[in-house]
Amino acid sequence: MRIILGRHAHSAANERHAVYGEVGDSNVPLTDEGWMQAAAAGSFLKKYLRENPYQRPKPVSFFDHPLKCLKQCFNRVTDFISPTKKRAWISSYLRCRQSFTAMALAAAGMLGQYEAKISPLLIEQNYGHNSYIDKSLHDASSFAEAFRLYKIAYKQDPFTAIPPGGESPAQMMPRMYAMIDKIMRDKANGYEDQLIETHGTTLRLFAMAFLKIDPARFKDFPNPENGSLFVIEGGDGVPYTFKQIYDGEKMQAVDIDWGEKLGIYKMTLPSAPDHIKKNLA
Repeated sequence: MRIILGRHAHSAANERHAVYGEVGDSNVPLTDEGWMQAAAAGSFLKKYLRENPYQRPKPVSFFDHPLKCLKQCFNRVTDFISPTKKRAWISSYLRCRQSFTAMALAAAGMLGQYEAKISPLLIEQNYGHNSYIDKSLHDASSFAEAFRLYKIAYKQDPFTAIPPGGESPAQMMPRMYAMIDKIMRDKANGYEDQLIETHGTTLRLFAMAFLKIDPARFKDFPNPENGSLFVIEGGDGVPYTFKQIYDGEKMQAVDIDWGEKLGIYKMTLPSAPDHIKKNLA
């Protein structure tokens, strides 16, 4: 299975925070720069998809994993009967819809192969009052104490810190698991090549949920630049990989192995204090 993950391009709110309050988070549009940035990502994706056509994982050894081998061999046969279908999932927010439109135009038909659907599960993190009060007024607003406490909590643990009136990354995880369920049901129906156009925090959380990356590593996975692209690939007995393939800010191809950096299917356990170890020995 392959899932291409993209963050929307440069938006009006990236330039001026007050736009959130003027039009609402869901209606924030791309800037002209954003349209061109998304188009550049689409041009890159066109070339990438041509050079890297999706292929189901190669069958494993029959003697090592007979059931997996038989399943994968069956998939190879069905490739000739029913080729892999393609699905695109897009956040319902305007800036993601516009980003996908620009990418599709620049990709000259390549993204037309993907059956597109809109999903509210992929919307941005709800930053609550932070989105509607200018940052310069935080200390002077009636929410000043709430913002002060949020900043303290965020420094301690950005994964669980809740913006005043909003949601924490941890509270977004049920949405990610629901999205994964949709994607895996699609996979069972032949959609093994999928694309997601979403937001920075949502992209990070989806990848972490799908790959079972330790939530403690959230702080080690910074928000990607606008217009950036990532790829998750593997499954059916083949270990998943997670790489960044395009830097949207620099508008150039990259090869960053985030799976290796963050640890796919790995959990960090704390070591016991020495005096505890002695008592347990």
